[in-house]
Amino acid sequence: VVVRRQEHVRALNRWEHGAHGELVTSDGAFTPVSHRAAAAEGADPCWLQLGLTEAYHLAFVQNRLRILLAASAGDGATAGDCWVAFCQSSARFPHEYAAYQRLISDGWRVRSGLSFGADFALYSAVGGREHASHLALVQAAAIEAPLTWRALQSHVRL
Repeated sequence: VVVRRQEHVRALNRWEHGAHGELVTSDGAFTPVSHRAAAAEGADPCWLQLGLTEAYHLAFVQNRLRILLAASAGDGATAGDCWVAFCQSSARFPHEYAAYQRLISDGWRVRSGLSFGADFALYSAVGGREHASHLALVQAAAIEAPLTWRALQSHVRL
């Protein structure tokens, strides 16, 4: 899910408001940058890239985002429309969303863990901008083979 309007990008990505998504600038390679790096370089982000779990949460729990699907009207997609579309896009979506909601309800600030080899990076909901203290890997047991110790080690090393 992509957010393009600069005022919305800034509002959703501010650390005090959850620092949602990954900022992307156009330097020819369209490489993701951190909010801190973009500010230090003085670069304006071109867009904010949100994962499905973040987008669904922002749209239908926090009411801070309107999602437009190709088949939706100009008013935006409903929660049911997005649920079906996101599940069709990723069989892991319901499992990841359940984990995402649980982690938030347990008091974590949840960000993408992709750059760390995990599903989510967990930050303390209180305090400053310290590094993620934990990583979460979602095991979707209904659709994935059990995670072995060897698979876990390989997953972390890659």
